[in-house]
Amino acid sequence: MTQTVSRILNTLPVSLCAAIEGANNRPFDVSQAVDASMTAQVETYIREIGDPRMYGQVVLPNQPHAAIASLASFWQAQRGGKLELGLVPFAKPGTASQVAGWFEVANFRHNVLRPHRFSPEFNAPRDMKSGYTVIDCRPGFQKLDESQLIQLAGKLEVDPNQINVVRAEAGQVKVEDLGGAEGERLTKICLTALEEAGVCAGNARQAQTKLLVIPPPYGPVATFMSLVFQGMLETWARTVRLAPAGNNVFVVAEVMDIEGMRTRMDGMILEVEAAKPRIVVSGNLPEAVRDRLPAFLAFCQEHGVEVVQN
Repeated sequence: MTQTVSRILNTLPVSLCAAIEGANNRPFDVSQAVDASMTAQVETYIREIGDPRMYGQVVLPNQPHAAIASLASFWQAQRGGKLELGLVPFAKPGTASQVAGWFEVANFRHNVLRPHRFSPEFNAPRDMKSGYTVIDCRPGFQKLDESQLIQLAGKLEVDPNQINVVRAEAGQVKVEDLGGAEGERLTKICLTALEEAGVCAGNARQAQTKLLVIPPPYGPVATFMSLVFQGMLETWARTVRLAPAGNNVFVVAEVMDIEGMRTRMDGMILEVEAAKPRIVVSGNLPEAVRDRLPAFLAFCQEHGVEVVQN
């Protein structure tokens, strides 16, 4: 049986933000241009930082769509294992930020969302709204106008009258408390939105294709709410990205296939495995060699070389 010896998680969290104290800062320069695919940008970024399985602690970008796509990618890379997200309160641009706490994704999914998923309330029959439903999580002053509805209908290839909008405003959020009472409040908002949309356990599969989400404007809040929807639907909801088009006008740039990133991430990991340099150790090593093995493994890890022992 082949055992991987050197693959351990990096000691420093990787930060996709510009300046996080105590982190391995690898800024993700996000383009919000209308024609810039957000999923493609995230995939390119993750390819550049190396094996995504090495990162068990991640500070996601502030841009909400990039944050959601990044979360889906890192979560898939960890295969449902331990992944912690850095909770960073909003800071002024250009200033260094601190991680106020860590949010463990698996714990939230299994211990918080799973009971809701199997609750009598969610398993009671409901009728979904006909057509498509968009859950809009932005502040109240941001709403889909008529032209944006027409643009979204064009992306979905349906009549605008077939699109329903459900509001799920997060309001002011204490990011550092997403693992506590604030997280409970946001979870309830998401569950209420699903109820208004007519989503239940019995039609969750239908909702996977008929439900879309417009995330709130700040990355940590957007990823939390996307996790709630993902846990209840058992798939990543398609995410609508609006992009600036000048003169304070925003247009529907794309409908992001977040779920599709899971398959592409699996392919990316296979590529990483095939290209990764390896040293194979077999047989009984002399004691003098075994004594120096920890330092050798650390040296190999530092230079991206994997050591496997048969």
